[in-house]
Amino acid sequence: MSLTPPDDDYVSGPFGLSNYGNNCYANAIIQALVSCPTVVKTVLENNDYMKKTPVGQALYDFMHAAYHRNAAAEPRPSAPYTSVDGAATALKQTLAKHIPKFDNNSQQCAGEMFEALLNATDVDTSLVRNGAQKTNPLTFLFYHRIATTNYCSTCKTKTTVTGSVHETIRRMFYYDRLKNKPKTPKEFCEILRCEYSRLEGYRCDKCDEKTRDGLRVDIMEMIPEILVCMFNGYDDQRTNLTNKAQRYYPAELYFAGKNNTLLVYRLYSQVEHSGGNKGGHYTASAIRAFDGVEKVYWLNDSTATQIVKFVRAPNVFMLFYVYYKTVYP
Repeated sequence: MSLTPPDDDYVSGPFGLSNYGNNCYANAIIQALVSCPTVVKTVLENNDYMKKTPVGQALYDFMHAAYHRNAAAEPRPSAPYTSVDGAATALKQTLAKHIPKFDNNSQQCAGEMFEALLNATDVDTSLVRNGAQKTNPLTFLFYHRIATTNYCSTCKTKTTVTGSVHETIRRMFYYDRLKNKPKTPKEFCEILRCEYSRLEGYRCDKCDEKTRDGLRVDIMEMIPEILVCMFNGYDDQRTNLTNKAQRYYPAELYFAGKNNTLLVYRLYSQVEHSGGNKGGHYTASAIRAFDGVEKVYWLNDSTATQIVKFVRAPNVFMLFYVYYKTVYP
């Protein structure tokens, strides 16, 4: 697929969103998405497709309001902007109507909310089931391909090769179990590209051993325009924030491209979750434009507070990396 650098004209200004129930998870995802200029541009340029579904129509209306609002106005800490907030409220109400799980009566997983929103904008739902290439221009921004191979630890041979699977989230639940956690962008990109995990009790048909440990290797074969990484935010051992180790993740990612080029991805937004799997609170941090200057804001429901930079918070849950540029040799 061809990658297009983000258009600065689609970087939104800072604003808050009302939480009229338990929808902080929805606010965080909406704020993370509108902070990715590639998402805003794609939705607005494909209005004919987006308007074919109720959720797509509501998402288009919100992105349109966010794009056309006056970004030069100072964000009010305690009062959201009516037009944008009204469009966001309509989007959340539309999601609740068509996806009953997200009814705002109880907190839900922000990751599930993200995938449900994408699926709800698909015109042909069969594409969701069979894994074929989607025609949805929004979903395609996040599409990456994972190939899985299993190896037997006894005979040291490749035992199973599964077909490629398309995903919209790169799940990194194994991150906290790594003995040697990444400390540089290169190491972080490597664990994104290739994940290793043990298969306990794996049965190999090629050797005499009936049951031995195996090795599963998941390799990212195709990189998307926007790479969404999700950590395990509900691990019971990490419920207490004071005991959570700070995770490392870089502000930029670097992947090898064709002809010795380097693909650079920039962190545009992140979703944070405080608390455990029985409840808590979601917020977002993101790049926004104020007076034509990009700054980082902490977006906590109706408040938009400028911060110095992205904070590698122990409670980080999701990261949104947007393709930024290609570096040529």
